[in-house]
Amino acid sequence: MTASVDLADFLPAYLAEVEELLDTAHRHLLAVEASARRGAAHPRSVRELFRALHTIKGLSAMVDVEPIVSIAHWMETSLRQADQAGGRLPERSVEPLLEGLRAVEQRIRQLAAGKPAAPVPAGLLERLETLEPTGASQGAPAPTPPALDEEKALAARLSPTEREQLAGAAEGRRAVRLDFIPGADRASRGLTINTVRERVAALGDIVKVIPVAGPTPGGGSLTFALLLVTDAADAALLDAAGGAPASVVALAGPRPAPVAAAAA
Repeated sequence: MTASVDLADFLPAYLAEVEELLDTAHRHLLAVEASARRGAAHPRSVRELFRALHTIKGLSAMVDVEPIVSIAHWMETSLRQADQAGGRLPERSVEPLLEGLRAVEQRIRQLAAGKPAAPVPAGLLERLETLEPTGASQGAPAPTPPALDEEKALAARLSPTEREQLAGAAEGRRAVRLDFIPGADRASRGLTINTVRERVAALGDIVKVIPVAGPTPGGGSLTFALLLVTDAADAALLDAAGGAPASVVALAGPRPAPVAAAAA
């Protein structure tokens, strides 16, 4: 019988986490708006707003709330460009970002009330997509897709932009898959997907976190595959995931054998 993931088990924690992250996002977006009106940069708030949205996207992907994943993805894409520009966000970008936050909040309220999340509002993704500068990529060759042939189920759950993020790692960085296998023993040590995600986020940019159902080392039935771009060594990534039975493997370029954490 095929193992399944009971997403209802994750929903209460998901709602609490996202509500807290939305408070953070609102606070920093207001600070960014004030700076944008003065024509000034606000690197710290842009970075914190980006992190909040990136985490919302990752958590939403874990529970398959696709409308929120899509909204957060395009919001963080715009903010990534602002971060690379030294924290300077055009004033015209503020209103679509506020609209995006309101749309996420509305869908969180729907989920909390036991209702499905509504589809993305008409035109919102288009407004957010136009915030992404296009000049930098014009004339550049398309990045080579990451090597996900061995994980076809994962590849099918990546958007074209997420594939580009994994394939387009800057010099000195690489795309990897880090597997975290939850369990009662790891939870007793404070190792949950949320805490592991925070630890891994300090080592690189998490593109997506995907729950994968199926037998795992140690007799479990669920794996969280964290796909990220990083310059950290395998040992540091494995340590962030709590050691055995975590594993890490490169996604782009030649495929080496997976590196498993040494048994405790």
